[in-house]
Amino acid sequence: MLKFRIGNCRVCISGSFFALITFILLVSDSEIVLISLFSSFLHEAGHIFAMWVLGYGIKQLTFTAVGIRLDKSESIAASYTDEIIVSIAGFAVNALLCLLFFSVYVYTGIVFARNIAIVNLLVGIFNLLPVESLDGARTLYYILLKRMTPERADRVILYSSLVTVLLLISSVFFLFRMNGGNLSFVIATVYMMFILINHIIELKK
Repeated sequence: MLKFRIGNCRVCISGSFFALITFILLVSDSEIVLISLFSSFLHEAGHIFAMWVLGYGIKQLTFTAVGIRLDKSESIAASYTDEIIVSIAGFAVNALLCLLFFSVYVYTGIVFARNIAIVNLLVGIFNLLPVESLDGARTLYYILLKRMTPERADRVILYSSLVTVLLLISSVFFLFRMNGGNLSFVIATVYMMFILINHIIELKK
């Protein structure tokens, strides 16, 4: 695992993260992959910026094949509302970039700008899905905590993750029957299956 520090923040990049990036580069269009990585980086920057604005320090930033995890400094306890704001900040960045580059495309006709807009829209929507480890599930979790116990909220997130992944698997089979499917969609679905299985294993420990 590669480890280094940026100020007071410790950054850890696992071998599985590099393996995932290498695999995606091998099977997908390089331009779209680079735009996706750039959009994902700005998505995470949105979370970090929200944490900074709310006054929370970042102790560690970890990159793995199952996602990017931000660990806050333990000196300040975050409220549920703050957690929700931080969770949706990434989507807000992607939405703004989508509007910005789509406007550029409308006025200039530059296809590259359109591609950036589309990728940011997809990255934002993907992260809003109510699947464990994604921002949508995290946002829903803290909304639920205002109304129920953590145990019940965990069960709701697990069920929403299972239903969403099953719907995506069904969509993959449907698309393959219709037109051969979309490789990026398949990769995204397999990725979510992987993080869901990883979460179920963690719960059983």
